[in-house]
Amino acid sequence: MLFYEAGWLDEAIRLLTTEGYDLIEPGRAGKDPPKEYVAVSSRSLIMDRRAFERRLPLRAHKLDIARRVHRWWQGRPPWLALELMLEKERRAGRLRYRTLDPGLGFGLHIGTRPEASLEWFGRVVPYVERGELPAAQLARGSNFAAEAWEHLAKV
Repeated sequence: MLFYEAGWLDEAIRLLTTEGYDLIEPGRAGKDPPKEYVAVSSRSLIMDRRAFERRLPLRAHKLDIARRVHRWWQGRPPWLALELMLEKERRAGRLRYRTLDPGLGFGLHIGTRPEASLEWFGRVVPYVERGELPAAQLARGSNFAAEAWEHLAKV
């Protein structure tokens, strides 16, 4: 993850300590869905450990029978990923979650090691830290789009 921080950390701490939220996520860059339609993402979130520990253990939400069999066949666990479990808890009203306004900063997810290993990738970091994303990146949302940054390869 790369971050642009323009106040989201202080706002997250304030919401956790005074507003009773359990999980806070920084805004998402670009054309991601509006915050009221965004599901919990574990890419970057801050949680109040003490408040969260009172809710542990989270029930391991299991998949339906067909998916359990498929996962068993593939040698994968039969329960949902942490993000989906947190989202189910949020929808059930057992976790208070909020995504912050991207004006306070955002996270940019770097999906693969090869992307982070691009020769020119280091030049991307200062742009993100200043909140300066190319239009092509904004169009792709909060997942790193290497093609949006390729102009840095020529610098």
